[in-house]
Amino acid sequence: MLKQFEVNIHKNQLFNKDHKLLLAFSGGVDSVVLAHLLKFAGYTFELAHCNFMLRGEEADGDTQFCKEFAEKLEVICNVVHFQTKDNEKKKKVEIKMGEIN
Repeated sequence: MLKQFEVNIHKNQLFNKDHKLLLAFSGGVDSVVLAHLLKFAGYTFELAHCNFMLRGEEADGDTQFCKEFAEKLEVICNVVHFQTKDNEKKKKVEIKMGEIN
């Protein structure tokens, strides 16, 4: 898998090892695997995690997982907390969260 990953990056000229990457990181399986692949392939990158503060303790748990994962991988984890509910009221818009079945 790692070899295919590296071949695809090179073939499509996505980026090279001189670049510093910022990986949008949810803490889900896709972003965890991508972070591992980037690390094992020798790329320089940081994680970017957004906590929209919509799911209470669950969202806080996701953020904590992201920080701990970054520590284990020895990369920086940039976390931004958004006051989504407050902005919803101020801007008179409605934030809808879809359900995953």
